[in-house]
Amino acid sequence: TISGGLPKSNTTWSAAMTFCAEMEAVESVGRATDWGSSIWSAGDVCAALLGTNATNGNADENGDATDANNDNYNAGGALLAQGEITVFDTRSGESSFSFPPKGGIGAVVKAATASSSSSSFREFRVGEVIVPKDMRGMETQINYLEQQFIYPGIDYRIMTMTDGEGNEIFSTESLSDPRQKKQALLALRPCGWKLQTQLWKNYGMNTDWPVQISAGAISDVVTTRFNTDSAIPRIVSAFRRDWKTYTLALAVALTPIPASLLARNFVSFYVIPSASMEPTLLKGDVLLVEKFPRVYE
Repeated sequence: TISGGLPKSNTTWSAAMTFCAEMEAVESVGRATDWGSSIWSAGDVCAALLGTNATNGNADENGDATDANNDNYNAGGALLAQGEITVFDTRSGESSFSFPPKGGIGAVVKAATASSSSSSFREFRVGEVIVPKDMRGMETQINYLEQQFIYPGIDYRIMTMTDGEGNEIFSTESLSDPRQKKQALLALRPCGWKLQTQLWKNYGMNTDWPVQISAGAISDVVTTRFNTDSAIPRIVSAFRRDWKTYTLALAVALTPIPASLLARNFVSFYVIPSASMEPTLLKGDVLLVEKFPRVYE
């Protein structure tokens, strides 16, 4: 399916976001100016424009697109879409330059300081990105989440949310009863089609996104991109999914360090600045000087 949130469908996309001015947009906390190209995978869009069968973002083991019988395209090469918007609430006067800051900066600060301990419940809002993490004493809970394809160190976006009775809600803060907060159901989807494909291939996921999980089951073990405790789980997860690419990237990033040491301690370039050494050396000559004692003796 290509559905963002719930209910699942092969012809619809459901998701929620806080729409705001461009200056106040921070997609990691669910604030955006538009959905852009995040609704469909590039394969679906290209297939639709070419008038061929769409792929729903699925691929076989060789990475080739698979047939999916989707109605979100036509043979004329045009993408057809209809939209329906539900407004949960409207707010005004939010600005990152106010004191205390609201808007984008205020949302980031709130996300960074959100609790993720067993002593208190962490509030959730649709559109935000959450990152599960390994925690001591939470092995049983982590194992349960992994069975639902929720893995530590991977970025998941909350696409939609319902209360325990199936009614759509925008945030767990709208529920007053702590028990109702824990019963809220979050529809989670990994951020990005590439990441979703990696999970299909590397973890043998036998279901499709989104995955629905209760807020109570994940509240104690998640953080955000803005919390420092998400750094190590995200790095470990990245290397597990594609160690070759990230090892190469790390090597390229660290290359200037040994190169600088080599240039400083073992070999140097010099440019003759004046004519004072003529005729042996001319102004503008470039010398490569090795600093290994007696190498050529």
